[in-house]
Amino acid sequence: MDFLANDLSLHNQFNDLASFEESIDSLMLLKKQIEVSGRALQCNRDFINKEIMRGDLLPKVVQSLQRDKRQALLRWLTQVGPFWDAKSQHSDDDYLEVGDEIVTGSAIAEAAFLNLNGGDYRIISFQPSNWESTEIEVFLRNEGNDQTCIVLNYTEIDSIKAILSQHEKIESWKKLSELCISACPELHFSETCFEPLKGHPFVQRAANQILELCQIINKLKSCYDTEGNRTEKGQEIYQDHFTGQKAWFSDSSDTEKREFENQLTFKHPEKEGSTIFCPMHGKVNTPKYRVHFSWPVSNSEPLYIVYVGPKITKR
Repeated sequence: MDFLANDLSLHNQFNDLASFEESIDSLMLLKKQIEVSGRALQCNRDFINKEIMRGDLLPKVVQSLQRDKRQALLRWLTQVGPFWDAKSQHSDDDYLEVGDEIVTGSAIAEAAFLNLNGGDYRIISFQPSNWESTEIEVFLRNEGNDQTCIVLNYTEIDSIKAILSQHEKIESWKKLSELCISACPELHFSETCFEPLKGHPFVQRAANQILELCQIINKLKSCYDTEGNRTEKGQEIYQDHFTGQKAWFSDSSDTEKREFENQLTFKHPEKEGSTIFCPMHGKVNTPKYRVHFSWPVSNSEPLYIVYVGPKITKR
């Protein structure tokens, strides 16, 4: 579960500094609550250029705020981030809209695009604004193959506390391994698969993404019928996550398979003296971590997770 600050919820709507300051205070409280949970509220670098009131841009308006509030806000929006647009998954060629409004390039579009590809992204909006609905329906237009996604939207501290309380915080690699195993009963984790993480600094965001990757593999494993065919839901998961240039899962290239054959060959989790070649992997890009697993998937054979750690095929 990740959160993006809704840049569209600043649209020159404030009548005076007091109402803007109240809204800023509320948003920063939401941000702090998210950070307490081990997550981050990601923003867009262009946030700083939004109109606030009477046509004035944010940098001018915030000069009237108290020094500590002004510095905290500007530091987040210009230096700390994190900035989702630096690694945006949707592009200007993706046509996303809400009602009659094209939202391509916005946090809402990014959240919707990621959700359509198996993510769990939600947005945080300024209040008051034109974006106070708790559910925002987003349409991805794609040459007759339109898709619809609901993006959850939060403006109140109580609603954020409630949703965060339902999701356990991951605080270590050890905790990650425990959650992956408990949350993914369809998968067989080798006893050593998480050992490559030892000695590497714990990264909360990477841990969340690794858990999400395992959960997707777990869902896919359950989507095969008794004849070994992928169900309609399984085909949907495969199309969303295993195909396309931005797929979360992919096979290693033929060159990588040759150059890293030994590294991609693992001790078989259940067969003494045997090995298993697992070039298929799920990807975390910041930092570059990989989840390697057995392939292809079938109804009758176990699906083994054999490696969770730094990218193996580094040149």
